[in-house]
Amino acid sequence: MRGSCLTGSFMTDHLGKTLTIFPIAQDLRYAVPAADPEDVLALLHDRHDRDPHTLAVVADDGEKFGLWPESSERVYAPGNWLDEFFTLIEKADWLQTTTFGEYLDDHPAQRRVAIPPASYREMGEWSLPTGTAQVVNPPGLEDGQYMDWVRMEAFMHGGWWPNFLIEYPEAATLYRKMLRVSSHIATGKGPSEAHTELLKAQGNDPYWHGVFGGLYFPHLRAQTNHHLITAQTLIDAHHHRGRSWTYLRPVDWDADGRDEIEIQLPDQSWVLDPYEGGSLLHFDDKPARWAISDVVGRQYEPYHADLPDPPVYDHHPRRWLIDHLLPATTTVESFAAVTYHEVLPLPDTEYV
Repeated sequence: MRGSCLTGSFMTDHLGKTLTIFPIAQDLRYAVPAADPEDVLALLHDRHDRDPHTLAVVADDGEKFGLWPESSERVYAPGNWLDEFFTLIEKADWLQTTTFGEYLDDHPAQRRVAIPPASYREMGEWSLPTGTAQVVNPPGLEDGQYMDWVRMEAFMHGGWWPNFLIEYPEAATLYRKMLRVSSHIATGKGPSEAHTELLKAQGNDPYWHGVFGGLYFPHLRAQTNHHLITAQTLIDAHHHRGRSWTYLRPVDWDADGRDEIEIQLPDQSWVLDPYEGGSLLHFDDKPARWAISDVVGRQYEPYHADLPDPPVYDHHPRRWLIDHLLPATTTVESFAAVTYHEVLPLPDTEYV
């Protein structure tokens, strides 16, 4: 069992709702309870040798433990697999069992991911039409082998669209603002004009980036922000009806598993992130219908490899209120070119 494997926990979200997920260990899925208990422990020990703190998740169909043919005798009969397996676990002083909750107490999810609709490999093959399935796994082919890649091209696909929201925090900001407006309209808190503005903000280009543009076009972002801010302003006016008001709440606004601080005023909208250097995720001027903080960070793109002079890249998202502690030798030019040195990593510091 060599090579890399997913371990630990990850944070994902959909429509603003977050979920912590744990990838299972595929080799263990096939080994439990089919392989001898000693062989299963060997797989676990191999992981331990590579990283003593790694997490191995064993989760699979319950019918393997009694419903599949001959599985009941194997798992539960005298001298059975289950007793032997747990006896070996108890004797393995290098191995510690845990629950998902206990693990998260000491190892909170640190990485956000976007998960596509999927199932396990066999289910993906079984769901294919018969003729197509024979191309993927023709009769007589040994397990794990495939036809030549020219014929397999039809089954290959690229990334998963929500990865744009992971790669580009600016796209995620637009998306979260759109969700907030959508949630108000869905609960009947906004006039029909706000719904129209929301629909105008649904053009997909500002939410992604490719070789032909998208997020990097400022006029596309500006128009989307204009319609979202207009919709939010209409909702505010409808809800408060001329009264003076201030709205402040802690909320996991960017779906990273930690609360930000959202501040809504009649003429402004802020979201402050204490966990990312106390920076502003966004700052909107409602009367002007303008996203003041709408700046895109400079980051590496795959097609930059073909450029003779690669551009300058930022170390972190370009946001308001980011603190820097810099040496006295830092110049405006070195700061603009991102060749300066941070004395302390304040942009990545948790201000809590």
